[in-house]
Amino acid sequence: MDLKKIVLSAFITAIAAAIVAAFFEDIRALAIGAIVWFLGTSLPVPVWIITICAVLILILSVRIATSILAAATPREWESYIEDLFDGMRWRWDWKDARITSLRPYCPGDDTILVFSVNRYTEEVGLVCETCDRTFGPFRGDVDYTKSRIERQIDRKVRTGAYKSD
Repeated sequence: MDLKKIVLSAFITAIAAAIVAAFFEDIRALAIGAIVWFLGTSLPVPVWIITICAVLILILSVRIATSILAAATPREWESYIEDLFDGMRWRWDWKDARITSLRPYCPGDDTILVFSVNRYTEEVGLVCETCDRTFGPFRGDVDYTKSRIERQIDRKVRTGAYKSD
């Protein structure tokens, strides 16, 4: 996460805390009274230990809020959900920054393609059941073909090449 987002998240958290404090003056007065009482009371634990714990809890709270804000912000590449590879249109979904539901479509009539496996030659082809157009053969099996396309998608996302298509 870059510094700009961290600073922005901390700033938003501080503003939100100030707004909450302004709306709940009774709670603010109660908190100030508790702090005054706390500092004036002799405790078996030194005040500086409790203060350090309170600061650590505050830092942890800011980190959690920053993580929640970062998770809620959509990544630019998550809108990249289809592309042409090997003459076929491929579509997929993203879940937790991983490609899911990768599926091939016929570029002519947008029908989902069916895999045709030749176990003797260890090749796979794809067939459109609507227009009988075939694609391939490609070496490997169905899983290898899909993982090869996933690697191409990954390369385009990493290099930013998907933006130019």
